[in-house]
Amino acid sequence: MSILDLEPESGASELADSWLDALTHVDGRVALALVAFLLFALLVQSLRLAWSRGAAARRLQRHKDLGEAGERRARKLLERSGYRITGVQAPGQYELLVDGVSQKIHLRADFLVERGGHTYVAEVKSGEESGKITGRATRRQLLEYQVAFAVSGVLLVDSFSDTIREVVFPKSLPLSRARTTR
Repeated sequence: MSILDLEPESGASELADSWLDALTHVDGRVALALVAFLLFALLVQSLRLAWSRGAAARRLQRHKDLGEAGERRARKLLERSGYRITGVQAPGQYELLVDGVSQKIHLRADFLVERGGHTYVAEVKSGEESGKITGRATRRQLLEYQVAFAVSGVLLVDSFSDTIREVVFPKSLPLSRARTTR
């Protein structure tokens, strides 16, 4: 009796017996081929998993390398443009009150620079889109630097296009302009 000969009403035990019977009569070469195929599939799956885990690390390394290259280019651009670099990866902090409880925020600026008696935080961006002031995350980061470092202004250094943009935020917004209408 083969598995194909079983009726749909047949019991599970009869089906299991048929499978066991079929497996005991398998030719040795077929069994060896089946085992080889299963081992090959296991090896392929293991390699695929290892590759996908490594892909995230490679992507992070590429991002880090791009950032470091951008900072080297930005440093040269700042110096060529007359800025004197006074700090690299300069630490800064500011304090918030959250429900009356003090919360210190620590951050690090790419560069602190001076020119013409003014001090600036220079933030380096290396991507085509990240170097634009229209980017919400970039704008917020620059505003945070303005607060944390109490500088004359912030510089957005786009190492992708070799540009330096001076950004000066208002000291405060009138309450009527700061509110949003919905």
